[in-house]
Amino acid sequence: MRLLIIITTLASVVMLTCCQHQQELCFNHDRHERIPMDVEFDWSDHPDADPATMSLYLFPEDGRPSIRYEFEGREGGRILVPAGRYTAIALNSDAEEILVEETDRLETFRVRLRDAYELQGLSMRASEVPRAPGAEDERMASAPTKLWRVRSEGLFADEGTEEVRKFRMRPTEAICRYSVRIDSVENIGGVTSVSATLSGMAGGMLLHDGTLTDETVTIPFEIAPSGEMSLSGTWMTLGHCGHSRCRTDGDSPETKHIFTVYAILADGSRWYHNYTVTDQVHASDSGQCDIVLEKLSLPKAMSGGGFNISVGEWQTVNKLIPM
Repeated sequence: MRLLIIITTLASVVMLTCCQHQQELCFNHDRHERIPMDVEFDWSDHPDADPATMSLYLFPEDGRPSIRYEFEGREGGRILVPAGRYTAIALNSDAEEILVEETDRLETFRVRLRDAYELQGLSMRASEVPRAPGAEDERMASAPTKLWRVRSEGLFADEGTEEVRKFRMRPTEAICRYSVRIDSVENIGGVTSVSATLSGMAGGMLLHDGTLTDETVTIPFEIAPSGEMSLSGTWMTLGHCGHSRCRTDGDSPETKHIFTVYAILADGSRWYHNYTVTDQVHASDSGQCDIVLEKLSLPKAMSGGGFNISVGEWQTVNKLIPM
């Protein structure tokens, strides 16, 4: 009996010692594999940028899945990085209109605009308005409010160094500013609500090189009276068309862009009009596109309880009211 107790005690001591030794080895292994690094975002190009959060994705050169780090605010911070060499991509992660997809591989890593379900200014579902000709099958997508991105090569974390490596990244703006002005708008005083859409816009972007995806979407946005006879509005996009959709060499048809304005008058009648603005959109190769349109002949709103056959139906502005 005494011999059995001695043997059991010795076995317990050996097992405890082995477990402690194994834990120490694992701790040291993890400590040597993960290297501290200070990440700093340099906002020299956009000093007024105000992202609430930033995401950093590290793509190992050996093809392993990416590693994501999240920072509060725009400054950056310290991270622990497994030893290796990486390509780094960072973007703000606080834009509700944008989905981040395909994060494992560098070549497929992209953002995509979320679906839009309502037209600003009309408080009406997007599915209830007439679509631009040729864009009937396009997805209605929300306009982005902000997007900054940056790619950096050659980030490496080496084992055995006691110095904390510093890594600086300089984000640039990845969205385009669009504006529209419609002059000579007749009977603007009878308008109670108004909205607009632009078709043929890019639905997504590949983040490793900024290439636009080939999905085209229609983006709704709000416009409003800006004078006695004018309407205007501003909104953001990822850009127009996808990269291959804008070729005009015969291998791919040119994407058309239709600007559609929707107006509801005081008598409840609903009117819309389409403008082809392809030339104006494609003439802009920078981050700014200004669309200028002339003439919108809205009918006068009926008053005095008169019979209005167009209430509840969408009518084209240039279509005569049947009597």
